[in-house]
Amino acid sequence: MKVFALQMDLAWQDPEENFRKATALLTQKPIPAGSLVVLPEMFANGFSQEVETVAEAAEGPTYRFLQEEAKKRSLFLLGGRAVHAEDGKGANEALLFNPSGELFLQYRKMRPFRFVGEHKRFVAGEQFAIAKVGKFTLGVAICYDLRFPEIFRQGVRQGVDFFIVPACWPAARARHWHVLLQARAIENQAYVLGVNRVGSDPNVDYAGGSLLVDPQGHILFSGSEQEEVLSGELDHDKLTAYRKSFPALQDMQ
Repeated sequence: MKVFALQMDLAWQDPEENFRKATALLTQKPIPAGSLVVLPEMFANGFSQEVETVAEAAEGPTYRFLQEEAKKRSLFLLGGRAVHAEDGKGANEALLFNPSGELFLQYRKMRPFRFVGEHKRFVAGEQFAIAKVGKFTLGVAICYDLRFPEIFRQGVRQGVDFFIVPACWPAARARHWHVLLQARAIENQAYVLGVNRVGSDPNVDYAGGSLLVDPQGHILFSGSEQEEVLSGELDHDKLTAYRKSFPALQDMQ
C-alpha cells in the first residue's frame, strides 16, 4: 500500500486557505489512485480551542472538502476537524473517506489534551475506530492519544496492523513524538504513520517530523521542519511474516 503524509503549515482559523494549501500539496507530486493520504489533526483551522469559531456541522466544509477530494482523485483521504458535539462542546475528529467519496471511518480523540484545557471544550471519544483498507486493518489515534498505549492495545485486539496518528504536536516535545511513534510500532508489531504540522500558531511552534515506522521500529521516512509531501510503501506480507517469526502479541494479557 502506498501512503502519503501532507505535512502542512496551517493557517490559523482559516479553512479556505487550508483547503487551498491541501489541494496544492495533493497536486505537488503524482499520487496513484487507491493510495492513502493523511492530513494533520484539525487541519482546517489549526489546533484552536475556540469551539464557537472552529466547530462545524456534521457534514460541514471539512467533511465536504475531504469527500470531494477523495472521490475526485480516487484516494483514501484522512483529515482532522472540529465538529459540534454535546452540551455546546466540540469534538476533535478524524474522518477517512474512500475513493468513492464514502465516509469510511470516523474517530473522536479519546484523550483530549488536559494540559491546555482541551478536555473542558471538547468531549472525549468513547471507542476506537477501525477500517479495512486493502490487506491492512487500519486504526486511528489523534495526537495526545499517542501517549496512552492502552488505546493502541485496544486496536491490536481488534486486528489493527496499521495505526495512523494525525497531530499538532509541539516542537518543545518533538523528541517524545519520535520515540512514542516508534514505541507504539514496536510493542504492537504494526506500521505506524504519524503526520504532524509545521509552522506556528498564536500559542505554539511545531516542528513537523512526520514519521512512517515499520513493525520493528525502523523509520521508513522522516519529515523535515518544512511543508512537504512524504511518501512510503507498506508491505503486509512482511508484517505477517514478522509477527509469525516473533509472536510476541500472543502473550498479551
